[in-house]
Amino acid sequence: MNCKPGDLAMVIRGIWTPELAGRFVTVVRLAVPGEVIDAVVYSQSGPGWVVESSAGGLPVRIRSGPDAGKLLFKRQRVIRDELLRPIRDNDGEDETLAWAGKPQQVAA
Repeated sequence: MNCKPGDLAMVIRGIWTPELAGRFVTVVRLAVPGEVIDAVVYSQSGPGWVVESSAGGLPVRIRSGPDAGKLLFKRQRVIRDELLRPIRDNDGEDETLAWAGKPQQVAA
């Protein structure tokens, strides 16, 4: 996982809501599939974080029904972990190294 609660993170891209890309959010907690967050049901199967923004509402696109495509702005929403990059003030170890190991040079 990229983030942890309390992190400041940047949204690197939005799948259904490209308007999210480049926004900074605060990671609140891990989301639970099926829960309702600010009147929106979180239905993703992968890990996601409940996030909020101090710079106004976060865009959420309605995906079905008569209002499909309409953009709403919510105080909190869920963003998948792989779409977030934490902004930290230390030189912590890259989590990729923990699971993939340090890169090794190969002979050409």
